[in-house]
Amino acid sequence: MKIFKILAILVFLVGACLAQGEELSDKVSDYPEHIRSSAAFAEVILRKAILESELEEMLVRYTNQYPKVAEARFELAELELAIGRLLDIPEEKASKLTLALGKLLVQRAAYATELDVLKRKYSESHPEVRRSAKKLEIFDKAVGRIL
Repeated sequence: MKIFKILAILVFLVGACLAQGEELSDKVSDYPEHIRSSAAFAEVILRKAILESELEEMLVRYTNQYPKVAEARFELAELELAIGRLLDIPEEKASKLTLALGKLLVQRAAYATELDVLKRKYSESHPEVRRSAKKLEIFDKAVGRIL
């Protein structure tokens, strides 16, 4: 079952790269093998590809100032930071790059985006902002425990 999921992700990524007119080898060779072959990386890349697709669809109808477009761009930036964190992991610690870590990083990016939206609406002391900040802190600690 996992093989089919990974294969589907790879097929999707190949299609996305070809649709953008980019060389697949240029994209793939940017990352070390132990990162590229990890479940954590696949999970983050999958979410990034879905979000990029949704963003392209939104941009057909809306401008860059539309709130959902801004949210998508913020979450994409957070996912780029997550990829950067994965790249910092040396090959000898590749066993940490599990699917659970990938899911934590994706959910962490979602909570960071939620917090950013709330901070733009409310003050730092607002209960919703504090609740959202606490959720993000919990995920930061969980990721920190793994890495």
